[in-house]
Amino acid sequence: MANLEAMERPVGAEPISARLFAAGGAMTVTLLHLSADRAVATTQAPPPAGSIAVVARNCVRIPVTVATAENGRFTLLLDEPLHPRRREQFVAIQPAQPRRMRVQAAAA
Repeated sequence: MANLEAMERPVGAEPISARLFAAGGAMTVTLLHLSADRAVATTQAPPPAGSIAVVARNCVRIPVTVATAENGRFTLLLDEPLHPRRREQFVAIQPAQPRRMRVQAAAA
């Protein structure tokens, strides 16, 4: 496994959640590290090593391959280097969206 200390951390140095879409289905993952060519994530049941997947957050979709997976922690190799602007958008904290109230018609 790569030296995790040498890897670039997400903005704010806090783990971030994302969605991972693989052959086994979609799951929420926590990204611990993110660099231009790889990421380290955790989830309860990661896809097996060799799986092809897409990790998504903030309308950014990144094609990846699961390189290693063990004890809920896994390494994702990005299919293409992640451009700094796409990385910024991916890790950005989005403001909460106000909930829309449903208006029901009154019974006559």
